[in-house]
Amino acid sequence: MKQAKILIVDDQPMFRRGLKACLEERGFIVVGEAKTPNEALEQLPQTELDLVIMTVELIGGGGIAACREMRMVKPAPRVLLMSSYYPEEHEIIQTQAFLAGASGYVSKRLTDDEWYSAADQVLRGRLLFPSDVIWRARRMESLTKRESDVLDLMAQGMTNQEIAHRLVISPHTVARHVSNVLAKLGVSSRRQAADIRRQMEREGDNDVWTDAQANFP
Repeated sequence: MKQAKILIVDDQPMFRRGLKACLEERGFIVVGEAKTPNEALEQLPQTELDLVIMTVELIGGGGIAACREMRMVKPAPRVLLMSSYYPEEHEIIQTQAFLAGASGYVSKRLTDDEWYSAADQVLRGRLLFPSDVIWRARRMESLTKRESDVLDLMAQGMTNQEIAHRLVISPHTVARHVSNVLAKLGVSSRRQAADIRRQMEREGDNDVWTDAQANFP
């Protein structure tokens, strides 16, 4: 089996050095480092990569948006996203990461053995996301453009009548779209659906939502 080539993207030099040493001790080849999304994206066309390990919270841009761009490169490397926080604290961000095409989302606090296992599993094609995150993401992917529009307006606090007026459709049609949105997101109320949408917006990566119907390679 060939040695996997990895790019590490993080704005802390000491962390990059430590992770590089950990991975190279276990047989991987770290072919590059970057501290911003732009630096990482510039390296992609020049370097043959199997995996990018990238922090979500980066100076100069978000790791999730960069992940989406990386997954559009041909051939596309797999992307493993990491965060200073524990993944279970940020289910919405994990959902965004999945929709952006990431193969996993892990804590930067992993042990050396856990880092090896995470990289190895991703390179073998496994998804490192909780099953409920994958379920929610797949549900979001299934929303039609019109259903997404209705959900956006629900999150703004609009009633069915107001949504109907805004979208120039009948209140009956709006009610049908609302029912579909609740079923697809697995929630029982408009408030819950609107809360999910507002959470996505607060995390600051709205493009992930609007691009949610893109194929996951």
